[in-house]
Amino acid sequence: MNYPKIIAATLVALVQACGTASTKALDNTPISQEAIAGSGSQAQVTPNSSNNPINGSSPQKVNTDQQNAEVEQQSNAPLAVSCAKEEYTSFFEQFVRGKDDQGNEIRYTFTSHYVQVRDYQDPSKLLEMMSRKNDEFSISIRDYTWVQLVPSQVDNSPYTRLKLDFQRVNDKTFRVDYIKAQYGGADEKERLVRTYGEPNAYIFEHRNGCWYLTQKLQSTKRSPNNNAPTSSKAMIESQLTQQMPYGDLRNILLNRGWQPVVTPDCKTNVGGKAEVCDQLPEVEACSGDGYCLMNFANQSDGSKLTVTTYGDYRDWRTTGQESKLRVTRWQ
Repeated sequence: MNYPKIIAATLVALVQACGTASTKALDNTPISQEAIAGSGSQAQVTPNSSNNPINGSSPQKVNTDQQNAEVEQQSNAPLAVSCAKEEYTSFFEQFVRGKDDQGNEIRYTFTSHYVQVRDYQDPSKLLEMMSRKNDEFSISIRDYTWVQLVPSQVDNSPYTRLKLDFQRVNDKTFRVDYIKAQYGGADEKERLVRTYGEPNAYIFEHRNGCWYLTQKLQSTKRSPNNNAPTSSKAMIESQLTQQMPYGDLRNILLNRGWQPVVTPDCKTNVGGKAEVCDQLPEVEACSGDGYCLMNFANQSDGSKLTVTTYGDYRDWRTTGQESKLRVTRWQ
């Protein structure tokens, strides 16, 4: 028997068996997931968080994840239907409703993180910076009318009616002034009787493709002593000029406590359909050649002011040079 050959063959077999077992062992070894940045000799390897004894849940990481989640929630939030600049009134209505038809939050999403609260009479005065989490939006909609969700002081309604005025400040800004109001009549023929309380306003700016609430203008309560001289008839007349837009005069009167005086015989005095009587409670009479008489009364002292206008009465809301309804005289 050739023992040297047998021993050599046995050694070769053992070496091959060991090599096969080693290869199988390597094939069965789980490979940890790794994130690789770069290539070649400059590659950097970051171990997967599963290899971390605390699974990557350090306080710093948790806080970062929460912040990222908030950012993603905002960036992925569904936009309001009316985000275009020219559709600001439609956007405002959706903002007031609070949510879209799918129940997605609108008002909170499109409110700046901090809302500037400024003095209504002097917007240069910053009163406070209010977090949107603490902001109480004051306008709601009920039965297709603007309201505050508090009982009315002038009737038995569970809501307080509001009068709103929209103003396009510039291409990227619009403003909504609101004040408590009393209306008379019914349905389509409803008319504004008077406004009361202090005016306030909201300001929206167009940012990142949509409108955002950024400022609130809040009236600071004025004492009766300070209120008297600014609302007196003499003080009002000192601000009036011939041919001034009637919308400007009307705003001055309403903002200083003057209220429209309703004339029961308005339609008789005007004649025809007398649509102006349904729109303007202060109208006493109108002639066929474009002149109208408007009456106001001062709530504080009972004094009265009669204003004569000329032009298209349908421009009674229009302020500035575009108005076609002008003041000709007053007494």
